[in-house]
Amino acid sequence: MIVQRIICIACCAVPVALAQAESASQVAEKIAELSPDVLSDGGLRKQFKDQTWRNLRARGDVVNRRDVANWRAIKTREDFDKYPWDTIEKLYFDKWSTHFEVLRETMPEGMKAVGGPGNGIFECVQDIVGYQDLCLLSVDDPVLYSDLFSKVGDVNFRIWKRFLEEFGDIYAVCRFGDDLGFRSSTLISAQDIKEMIIPQYKRIVELVHSYDKPFLLHSCGCIFNVMDDIIKIAGIDAKHSNEDAIGPFSVWIEKYGDRIGNFGGIDMDVLCQSDSNQIKQYIFNVMDYSKGHGGIAIGSGNSIPDYVPTEGYLAMINAVRECRGDF
Repeated sequence: MIVQRIICIACCAVPVALAQAESASQVAEKIAELSPDVLSDGGLRKQFKDQTWRNLRARGDVVNRRDVANWRAIKTREDFDKYPWDTIEKLYFDKWSTHFEVLRETMPEGMKAVGGPGNGIFECVQDIVGYQDLCLLSVDDPVLYSDLFSKVGDVNFRIWKRFLEEFGDIYAVCRFGDDLGFRSSTLISAQDIKEMIIPQYKRIVELVHSYDKPFLLHSCGCIFNVMDDIIKIAGIDAKHSNEDAIGPFSVWIEKYGDRIGNFGGIDMDVLCQSDSNQIKQYIFNVMDYSKGHGGIAIGSGNSIPDYVPTEGYLAMINAVRECRGDF
């Protein structure tokens, strides 16, 4: 029996040195020479952004990339109708298929990945409208506001369907990231999330389940007021991201540990500001109170940015390994 080794990796970032390779095989050879890297996903989100750039340049609204903060692709129903929704799937796979092929060729036998095409429904809508304009649109044109989530959901679903058909064998767990909240609340109303976003999640999660794969949702922020629907209606299998200022890991596992797996647990602030001994004790406490609360995967509460001290990161890794008896 082959024990599957799982590495968190995705499609949208490769070292510049690899871009010169002419084929997937050549890229695979170069990747094999590198130390293992954790590459952040977001390819789908970037594809929406790229299409936004093309639209704005075609309209003459954008002089350079700095202008994007002031211009978004969709402001009106006319913008929505003109937006080339049907081109995004092709653009996505034209750009990223080689990366998935490289991943397949590079992974050793028995290894599977955790990942997916990119980001979730809310973040894609936010990128092509802008957060402030999206909030205004919810009042000024609620029909267009709703249609945006439906249309982005359709595009995402088509991309996920093709992704699973062509590359699903690479993955042990499928996931996307969709940050629905901030420290004290959700970024849009809980009702809007329940009515417009979670039904789109459900379509994708059911598709993933049809390939006999579990689904992991990454979502930052205080989203307790929509978690029950995300679990019951969307049907996720696990959730990642926690911040002690919002709710310590103990809160997440006590609320949801009997229904889903909980990933994370180690607050980013702890990794940044505590010494190795403090981090070790923090992790031992997390491991201790997590017993008996369902499935867990211990790691950082969010992605590891470049400002996290190397010592803090290694202290986390070593403490978890010590807890599980590696040494």
